[in-house]
Amino acid sequence: LETMRVALLDVRTDALEAVAMPWQSGAPPQEGQVWQLDSASFSPGGDRVVLAFSDDAGQTNGSEVWITDLNGDGMLLAASESHVSHVSWSPRGEWIAVREERPEQTESDGLWSSELRVLRPDGSESLRVGPTIVGIGDPYGWAPQWSHSGERLAYFGGVGPARPGQRNAS
Repeated sequence: LETMRVALLDVRTDALEAVAMPWQSGAPPQEGQVWQLDSASFSPGGDRVVLAFSDDAGQTNGSEVWITDLNGDGMLLAASESHVSHVSWSPRGEWIAVREERPEQTESDGLWSSELRVLRPDGSESLRVGPTIVGIGDPYGWAPQWSHSGERLAYFGGVGPARPGQRNAS
């Protein structure tokens, strides 16, 4: 395989289109390497899609966030050593919310930290917003959701005991 394809469905006509994506790392995967699509969100105009891919099935071996047009021409927006589980394009198209998680010590102890970032679609700015939340349970939590105005983000980062200096989601 030289190209990954992302399927786009037209819900009005049931037409299915496969958009070719460049390999996330710029080269075909190595033996045993797995890339998975974790999240996607359309731009407000519907002409671009932001995609979050993770390496090794999301086991915190790194993620990449790509923006592509509907012809498959894309650009790498961000690369992270954490697992990017969700992306969400703001209603006005000014920001893309990116939720990242990583195990705090080992996955077996169940503690995950979660951060929320907002990125400019052109890659010119990246801001960490909200607290780093440490919790027990589902590391994926909820995807960030924009208000209709694009001025607020709803986001849930897990429930569990806070560590010293950390805040719980409430």
